[in-house]
Amino acid sequence: MSAVASFGIGFVPRRWPVRYAMLLSAALLSAGSFGLIGVGSAQHAYIAAGLFGLGIGGVMTLLPMAWADYFGRESYGAIRGVALSLQVLAQAVGPLLSGALRDWTGNYVDSLMVFAILAALAAMAALAARRPVS
Repeated sequence: MSAVASFGIGFVPRRWPVRYAMLLSAALLSAGSFGLIGVGSAQHAYIAAGLFGLGIGGVMTLLPMAWADYFGRESYGAIRGVALSLQVLAQAVGPLLSGALRDWTGNYVDSLMVFAILAALAAMAALAARRPVS
């Protein structure tokens, strides 16, 4: 589903501002994370994982587009360098915190809740985003 989203979502910013596509992707990511909390069947798991995949594929495709669109191609390298550093740090810390929450609580519910809430906050940030004034 991530591959499907990365192909399809790339065309959306031609018609609508990239922030609306980012909002959609982050909302799908949040919905998929919340959906994984209550999985009771294989079908439910596929739906939740599919929503998550659509969301993550969209976010990964749209972020570089948003950086270039909002800040220009001249600043793209610097922005990507800072953002990628933070992304790599979060990807390193996330599983450790998720594992710690699993050890403390005995399940992954809290980890999924944190991730779903962070994705929902990202959706709100996307909606609030405006081009910087030069």
